[in-house]
Amino acid sequence: MKEASWVGGLQFPPPLFLRLGLAWVAPVLFTGFAAGALFYDDFENGLGRWQVESPWGLTTGRFASPTHSATNSPGAYYTNRTDAALAMAVSVNLAGTLRPVLGFVHYHALEPGYDFGLVEVSTKGGASWLPTPLAAYTGSTLDMTREQLDLSPYAGAANVRIRFRLVTDASVVMDGWYVDDVLIGEAPVVIPAPALEEITSHSIRVTWPPRDDPWFA
Repeated sequence: MKEASWVGGLQFPPPLFLRLGLAWVAPVLFTGFAAGALFYDDFENGLGRWQVESPWGLTTGRFASPTHSATNSPGAYYTNRTDAALAMAVSVNLAGTLRPVLGFVHYHALEPGYDFGLVEVSTKGGASWLPTPLAAYTGSTLDMTREQLDLSPYAGAANVRIRFRLVTDASVVMDGWYVDDVLIGEAPVVIPAPALEEITSHSIRVTWPPRDDPWFA
């Protein structure tokens, strides 16, 4: 981000606080998704946006946003020697993105070190999948947990898909993997606190310092 200034009225949402008199109340911080969500699914409208390998399906047993999530084995433990995926049926165009990310909320109860939940990426619309997963999960979480994975190596790719793949061995079965609120979009942008230059009775002028980080360029 180059050095810039802004002038406006004094009607700001939190957490903007001003220096009034001799007291600093708090700094200014702005956050948000730079380009909005390129893909979002909370599983409340079925699985029409997914290619579903059995036994993946919907459940109301666990969820982040009411009342559904996707799971590898609805209403039961997974089975031995499972290799099944829930894959996006639509592609996302990451051309023009700066720092795309994948976000989701999940719970997993998997045999530690032997059964895995893999998050995998395709840059060919699902025709093939890259051999190195974005993430691999094993063991158990205490509750639904938020994750954010970096997709910036694929920024510029026009045909990106994600899949959630469960792979298990020949013994020990557990509850499995639950996934909810899947989102692909730009990473939230955090703008550093500006310097207050001038306060009048109806307006404020603030200046942001330059940043070397290319995310803010």
